[in-house]
Amino acid sequence: MDMLLLGGLSMLVWLVFRFVELDEKEILFLAFGMMFLANFVNHPHFMHSYQMFFEIWPVIKKEEKANNYKTRWLVAALLIPTLLVIFLSTSVYFSIKGDLWPMQMCLGLYAILVGWHYVKQSFGMALWDAARSKVYWTAKSRKTLFWNSYINWAAALIIGAGALAGGDFWGVRFPTFSLLSEFTAFAAVVAAASATWTLLIIWRQIQSWKASGIAFSEMPFAGIVGYIVGIYLWTLLAWLDHKFILMIPFFHSLQYLLVVSKYRKGKNRVKLGTPRLLPMDALWYAKAVVLGAAAFWVIPGGLEYLQGGKLNYLSGGVFIFTAAIWIFINVHHYFIDNVIWKKENPLMNKYMFD
Repeated sequence: MDMLLLGGLSMLVWLVFRFVELDEKEILFLAFGMMFLANFVNHPHFMHSYQMFFEIWPVIKKEEKANNYKTRWLVAALLIPTLLVIFLSTSVYFSIKGDLWPMQMCLGLYAILVGWHYVKQSFGMALWDAARSKVYWTAKSRKTLFWNSYINWAAALIIGAGALAGGDFWGVRFPTFSLLSEFTAFAAVVAAASATWTLLIIWRQIQSWKASGIAFSEMPFAGIVGYIVGIYLWTLLAWLDHKFILMIPFFHSLQYLLVVSKYRKGKNRVKLGTPRLLPMDALWYAKAVVLGAAAFWVIPGGLEYLQGGKLNYLSGGVFIFTAAIWIFINVHHYFIDNVIWKKENPLMNKYMFD
């Protein structure tokens, strides 16, 4: 089950899409289906990150040794949202005046950072599953996985730059720019070389584990699948399939929710002596669903109605408040995740690993 949720299920769907064509109506139905499921998977995963983020401060504020980590937490809690509010509110103002260019630039920032977030989470899945299995990557292997992640992020930005041209986000057009074909070809060659080297390193690492007497059933293959799927199917090659790209945020969120469930089980194990999900965890999830509905629909929808007399999910056109709030939540999520999933987080060490 872990392997399916970490990426195996999305790999199966990607393979099915190689043989199944959808017409325009079926793609529209898929898009609406993913938007519906987002209320119970995608949006709660954002809210869970906020719930976990604000659990950290009462613990670290008392620890003198955690000064650097405190600074990281405060930057994510105060500085990043302040900057986002300034940029996005300014963009909303200009958009209402008829100039969408500032909001397009914010949308471009979002498009850049989503790839950063995806490759970081994919790299994290490989390390997390290894640590949970107590079967560890060597320093050389970790460095290879790390640099391959960022190489593919950069390559995805270059190769897929034209894929967003003409697309929009709640009526706001993505910024468009063109790159020399030679530059794109160079990015593809570097990504292919990095992939070849990374696969060789993964193979050698598996052989090393085997030589150490570690059985295949004990090896962190779920994390390896999560890494490969996240780096390639969700990031570098995402632009190739307009059907599959509709489902990527859903699969990404499933991966996240699996890890969150392990965290909650660990918390119950430490505090209550039972490593299971309990009714209070269902309530915790229900709060995330409600908060997600408020943050993604109710608040922006209310602002859209007050400003233009239209609801964002019932009408066409440009919905600038919806775009701004969704960008804020996504981008802020990337930065608070960069605080939560760190070894300096005392709660992560306490609840995630035995």
